[in-house]
Amino acid sequence: MTVRDYSTTANDNTTISGISLADTMLANALDNAIRQAMADTGNFLLDIAKPTSTTGSANAYALTTGGTVAAYADKVRLAIRASFSNTGACTINVDAVGVVDLKIYTSAGVGDPASGQIQSGGVYDILYVAALGDFVVLNPTPLADDTGGDLLASNNLSDVADAPTALLNLGALPVAGGTMTG
Repeated sequence: MTVRDYSTTANDNTTISGISLADTMLANALDNAIRQAMADTGNFLLDIAKPTSTTGSANAYALTTGGTVAAYADKVRLAIRASFSNTGACTINVDAVGVVDLKIYTSAGVGDPASGQIQSGGVYDILYVAALGDFVVLNPTPLADDTGGDLLASNNLSDVADAPTALLNLGALPVAGGTMTG
């Protein structure tokens, strides 16, 4: 059982990983239940906030989560770090639940990612959409023509000679004096 299995109706949550939450539970059982709920919450937060590296191959990704996805359910969201760049249509198998397609949203609707829209080392948010029966990559790597061509040209920065002017053109506020370290 994981956080994904908890009900949004409080009275329906009668156990946590086999620990009964009966009104008459012993104090040590309550301690164990709270610890388990904390562990489940921690794993869930890692699944959505800390990218987990995939395994598999370029177009057949596999992922093992910390929170263990027992079944694909609508709105399961995960953060992944791709171990391979895709070369076209691709799939993912999360926690050995089963292979499903990875899709992207395009101006024409839902489709397969084009070659290179998932880059090796790239971090991606994926969301399971039950109506599709697939995971959708929410932030695919843009194609060169997604922005109308070259990034500089699309932002009218190709003729800008200095960084401060470029930043102002993008809406940044000017900063006087001081240095930035990091």
